Amino acid sequence: MRLDQLQYLVEVSDCGSITIAAERLHVSQPNVSQSIASLEEELKTTIFIRSRSGAKPTEAGKAIIDRAREILNQVAELKKAARTQDSELTGTISIATIPSMCMTLLPKTLAVFKSKFPKVQIEIIEAGSIKAKDSVLNGEVELGLVSRRQPSDFDDAKLQFEPLLIGETMACVSKYFALSSKKNISLEEIIKHPIVIFNQEYRMNSYILTRLKQYGEPNILFTASNPESLKKVIAEGLAIGFYADFALKTDPYVNNGDIIPLPIAEQQMNTLFGVLRKKNKHLTPASEEFISELRAQAVHFKRIYNLADLNII
Repeated sequence: MRLDQLQYLVEVSDCGSITIAAERLHVSQPNVSQSIASLEEELKTTIFIRSRSGAKPTEAGKAIIDRAREILNQVAELKKAARTQDSELTGTISIATIPSMCMTLLPKTLAVFKSKFPKVQIEIIEAGSIKAKDSVLNGEVELGLVSRRQPSDFDDAKLQFEPLLIGETMACVSKYFALSSKKNISLEEIIKHPIVIFNQEYRMNSYILTRLKQYGEPNILFTASNPESLKKVIAEGLAIGFYADFALKTDPYVNNGDIIPLPIAEQQMNTLFGVLRKKNKHLTPASEEFISELRAQAVHFKRIYNLADLNII
């Protein structure tokens, strides 16, 4: 019995396919298939039922796979404990992140993390929560920095979400906008004006549109994935846009007064923002350290800007 065989078991179980598991592990499909068959022969039990639709664990196989996960996690912990200096940490962390996290927690987290672990490479893809979730689930990235508005947003049997910040959705208007001096703005007022909004890869899209449609058909000027293009249109007074309040704390358009964030009246539009990972799949030591730094920066960010506690929703 070898560690690579245990890794093959876990990967095939996670994706339900020997072919896909081989692609993710960058090994040949026959290698994975033969290794599992050899392990089944050694243990004298069938671990997977193979069919054209994929590979499904047997009852005995499920117990073996669970034990394999435990062993792999223990090996990862041993490797982490064996490191004598932080600066020796190596590897690559792949992250899919929404713009609001890019503008707030991520820059400081990256700066501190890289100063501690200069040999770790970090790959970042900017994407909406829906695409980021799929990327984590498919094994394209290890971590997702995403938003969550309701428990059904993620498959909790396969994914693990750790909240870091909570944000209230704000309606953002130009300083030239007639209602910019108001203390808040209602959805009934917003529906009378053009809006700009993130595209369908972002949960904000359906979240806002569902609520606005209670009062009529939204006049969508355009959708985009780039937050800066939306803000420029908002600042010019051409449309109303929507952002989480914490993501506006360091925004130059807001800080110089070109964009005015207004609370949305009579609506509880709170959202959790945090880190998403694949459940039951051990993280690399580098990723564990990165998440640890994210937590620390979230605490620091909340303290500086006096943000709400996570327990309010």
